[in-house]
Amino acid sequence: MTPLATLPRNAVSNPSVDIRITESPFPPRRVDVAIQVAEGEPEPWWAKPVEERLEHLSQLQNDWNSHGARQPRAEAVLIGVRVIASLLGSHENWPLPQIVPTWQGGLQLEWHLQAGDVEITVDPRDAVWAYLSQQNMTVDGPLTELESRVSEVLGQAAH
Repeated sequence: MTPLATLPRNAVSNPSVDIRITESPFPPRRVDVAIQVAEGEPEPWWAKPVEERLEHLSQLQNDWNSHGARQPRAEAVLIGVRVIASLLGSHENWPLPQIVPTWQGGLQLEWHLQAGDVEITVDPRDAVWAYLSQQNMTVDGPLTELESRVSEVLGQAAH
């Protein structure tokens, strides 16, 4: 396995986390997602379920939906983990997202909660778009502009 991409520690809210994605050079495609911590640091509570789900999704082949969908790209997986790490950090009682592939080779992170619905789309070209629906209000835009509102909804779901 050779590294496809590494996200530096300073790119996520928890500086003790590294994200490493590797792909086998021979068919069938095998992708491993590893969330690593510095020696002596505890592993984030969300690491194992996120690793397992993303490894499963990374095994999808092109045309996985019989309508021309692309397999999730390593870049989208890397960015997806970065978003999860940034949002969940060490908030142990915050809910995990449902992680689903998009037809363009990206990922969608979804939370359907009593406090509201949050959907974050990770486009394979590095765009991260958020959609937030609460009561009678719906907003969407770049995650960078809605991150505090998304965190507020996730935090409300934890109480």
